[in-house]
This record gives sequence, C-alpha cells and structure tokens, in this order.
Amino acid sequence: MKAELEILVNEELHRRVLVETLEDASRYVWIATANVKDIRVSRGRGYVSALDRLAKLTKRGVRIRMLHAGVPSKAFWESFHRQPELASGYLEMQQCRRVHFKTIIVDGTVAYMGSANFTGAGMGARRAAARNFELGILTSHPSVVRALADVFDRIWMGLSCPGCALREQCTDPMA
Repeated sequence: MKAELEILVNEELHRRVLVETLEDASRYVWIATANVKDIRVSRGRGYVSALDRLAKLTKRGVRIRMLHAGVPSKAFWESFHRQPELASGYLEMQQCRRVHFKTIIVDGTVAYMGSANFTGAGMGARRAAARNFELGILTSHPSVVRALADVFDRIWMGLSCPGCALREQCTDPMA
C-alpha cells in the first residue's frame, strides 16, 4: 500500500483489494460481507476462484475469517470443497443475518471498507456492463484499521448476540 488512504471505484477494487492487498497477507485476513459468491480473480491472462487465492494464503499459514449475512452461493461451495486447506479449518465462517457492512482487513495493517459485497459484480471482477457501481476506501491508517478490526471482532465474538432482535431466528448464534 503506497498511500495511507485510496478511494477505489469499480474495477480498481478487484485489482487493489482482491489481487494486490490479499497477496501481501502474512498472518490473517478478515472479510465481512452481506453476500458471498465465488468471485473470479485475475491470474496471469485468466481468472481463478478467489478461494484458490485464499487457499494459497492458508498454505503460508494465513488464517481467514469470514462474517456473512446470506447463504453462500452454490458455486462458492463447489470451489470451497475443491480446496482441502479451506475445508479443514483454515477458513472460518460465521453467518449473522445482521452483517451488512463490507470490509476486508489484512494483518491489522491495511483495510478496505466500502459498498462492495464479496461477489464478482461487487468487487469489479465481472465485465464492465455487468458490474455494480461500487465505491470503497483502502487505508493503512492505523486508527482506522484498528477501529474496523474492533467492529469485526466484536461481532465475531458474539458480543452483539445477546441483545439482537433476530437471535430467536438465528440458526447458530455466536454467543
């Protein structure tokens, strides 16, 4: 990350967040999204599943957590099951119907925050005519990254569960 804060639009999200920033992860990646689909990420002249990239990170010892609201797509699960590293616990997932924020935090040093879900249309991985109009911020500003990580961690740990109005409908409460 060169600048302390970058504003990203559409296809820049794909390149800067999904390709460059994730590639630099050495300890952990935390992803929060409402929707989860099998994003195709550029590699060389082609595209691979983002889960292929996440699996490569886990081989380097990177731990991945994903908070999501919706049920992941069928294509996501198909790609997930092709990656034994992910299926054996290196990718932890928790579903909370209240999660609607979108953020990706890498090693506690850089974070994306914006409107894009973890989907191809959201992260700019689809052709221009099929992608959403999205906007996000990529930052290495320590207090911003820390604040985003604190929000993620509070939800991950279930600290919001006891007072949640949807708790009775939750299939697997975090706390």
